[in-house]
Amino acid sequence: MAESGSRSSFRAIRAPQDFLAGLFMACVSIFVFVATANLETGQLDATGPGFMPKIMAGVLGFLAMILMARSLLVEGDKPGRPAFRAPALIVAALLIFAATVRAIGLFPAGVLLCFLGGLADPSNRPVPLFIFSIITAAVVCIFFKYLFGIQLPSVAFPYIGRP
Repeated sequence: MAESGSRSSFRAIRAPQDFLAGLFMACVSIFVFVATANLETGQLDATGPGFMPKIMAGVLGFLAMILMARSLLVEGDKPGRPAFRAPALIVAALLIFAATVRAIGLFPAGVLLCFLGGLADPSNRPVPLFIFSIITAAVVCIFFKYLFGIQLPSVAFPYIGRP
């Protein structure tokens, strides 16, 4: 009986959910490093296109190591049943935004993005979420169009005036 008690009290990974999250973050970090390997990093005064992705991948990898190390020291939750609603809605929102931003404009595509992404949380109510989406898309339009000079139409009417 003492043998089974000592066996159950020794667990290398005390927080399996945190360990798996850290492992996933480490895999994403490695993927970004590999995917941006051929992009020039540049220097601090003249950064290249690979600078920020590599910096962010390094930060993500560092945080992943901290999370994995912490999972060996601190008790935590076991992984639960995976939820698919939130990730599916967020990915769908991003894909719909990417597919529609040039066709219908930044503002309507931004409203769709915010609204569909907000539906990932079941506690959000549709009317306040829609109002929030409109305000957020308007602010984004102002920033991207007028402050950053992004050349995207705010609202496009793709079928008006075309044969």
